[in-house]
Amino acid sequence: MSSNPLIAAACLAVLCGVLLLMLPGSPSVAAGKDVPGSEGVRMLTDFTPNTPDLGWYTQNDNVMGGRSEGDFTIDQGKLTFAGSTNTDGGGFSSIRTPPFRLDLSAYAGIELHMKGDGRRYIWQLQSRGRYRGLQISYWAEFDTVKDEWTTVRIPFTAFTPNIR
Repeated sequence: MSSNPLIAAACLAVLCGVLLLMLPGSPSVAAGKDVPGSEGVRMLTDFTPNTPDLGWYTQNDNVMGGRSEGDFTIDQGKLTFAGSTNTDGGGFSSIRTPPFRLDLSAYAGIELHMKGDGRRYIWQLQSRGRYRGLQISYWAEFDTVKDEWTTVRIPFTAFTPNIR
């Protein structure tokens, strides 16, 4: 890693307490359950044994020769993601779930209850759609507030299609 930390590395950390789908209606969804007292909101997970394990795993840029490091822990209803992103080659660290299918058509977006590090992050949703044989995914950026629990709402209208 380069000795200039402003160019070569960015430390990151996010603590997430609840992951929700939001919007009117409450269609049946394979993962999660309705949130009592919250019409049209379906919880995907609150990172406790009472909600589905979505199979989170880490994927860093070392899959393409980079040197970023990142990992996560789940403890006491919180998922903590932390690492160091090396922008001298590669340049990403992420956590993901294996693909699973949800019909999101009755929802308006994703809601996270989280404590961040003041950085901007990207939420990615994959689709079954293809363009010239390549999978289409949808990305939306969101900001975090350093060391404060906040609710981040990412409407599906904020997602843009991406390939690769």
